[in-house]
Amino acid sequence: MATRKTGASGTQNRNAYELFIDKLDEVQRRAERIGSNLTDVCREANISRATPNRWRREIPNTLEALVKMEEYVAGLERKLKQELNASGD
Repeated sequence: MATRKTGASGTQNRNAYELFIDKLDEVQRRAERIGSNLTDVCREANISRATPNRWRREIPNTLEALVKMEEYVAGLERKLKQELNASGD
């Protein structure tokens, strides 16, 4: 079993990654249930058959970037909440 890279963003990153992998697994199961396979799905999506395997080994750059964006916004939200709480005192 491949080790899943979590990167610097820790738990939130790992959770987003697990959701991503769950979705990838779901697509594969659905394709197999109707008599297709991941190779056919990749061909139709115009991606290399090796790509889903790589995604399972490490977080795709796009997902990692999205998680960093979410973390930044969450930090801004926390800061705004603190400022609002401080001005309400």
